[in-house]
Amino acid sequence: MTRPARPLRSRHGRVALSVVASVGVMMLLTEQVGTRLFAVRPSAQTLADGLRAPPRHEPRVVRRAVAKWVEKQESEEMQSVVKLIQAAKKSGDSGTLSVGVRRMQNLAEDGDRDAMCELGGFYLTGFGDIPKDLEAGLKWMEKAELAGCVKASFNLGVAKHSGALGVMENKPAASQHYRNAAKAGHVEAMMHLGSMLFRGEGIPKDTVNGLEWMMKGANGSGQLNELLRKVDDNTLDAESRMQMAKMVATIQNSGVDLGGTLKPDER
Repeated sequence: MTRPARPLRSRHGRVALSVVASVGVMMLLTEQVGTRLFAVRPSAQTLADGLRAPPRHEPRVVRRAVAKWVEKQESEEMQSVVKLIQAAKKSGDSGTLSVGVRRMQNLAEDGDRDAMCELGGFYLTGFGDIPKDLEAGLKWMEKAELAGCVKASFNLGVAKHSGALGVMENKPAASQHYRNAAKAGHVEAMMHLGSMLFRGEGIPKDTVNGLEWMMKGANGSGQLNELLRKVDDNTLDAESRMQMAKMVATIQNSGVDLGGTLKPDER
């Protein structure tokens, strides 16, 4: 006896049903021949890989929307882990702290740049179940910086500037980390970079560029008035005071917005 023909179900249809059950993330793309469904794995690695190689017909706006959704999910997960660790530290719950640290490690290994930075800090200081390991700490911090974490750039600058936490002092490298963070808008990094340039601390002295970075940073942190008072500080040599006073006067007279219009030399 011939069995009745079963309703046809396309391969894409089977994949779509499976995704609805297990992942719940869909992209709906309309083609001339119909509708196709593509599953997107919501992980940092997927985001880092540019959502892999999309079909030629895939609209860019869909890719951007999915990338933002993935980033939002990862940000919420990161915040959840941070709150868990903070609560465990406050209560002295070592078991919960261990859970939080493991979740942070998982996020870092999945490519979350903020988690990489936090994990690097754990290794640099020794935290929870993680023993102090300078090499591992610097490795995770540098990976975070390469992934675009501004906080990691600043932390690396601080550690190498003064040899903090046992890290080997390297002022030229510190200035580059500060510069990376300063270009991304980190106010404290601007101040540190400006100070190093102004004094020629481990790098070629550049008074003008140093002052520009310090002025920009001071404006961003609300410390501009304090910096202006330093024009009359007797600890500065006469030539430096004169250069600083001229620059301050020029900026004040021109009404330049130090928060965005003044662009220090990014050589």
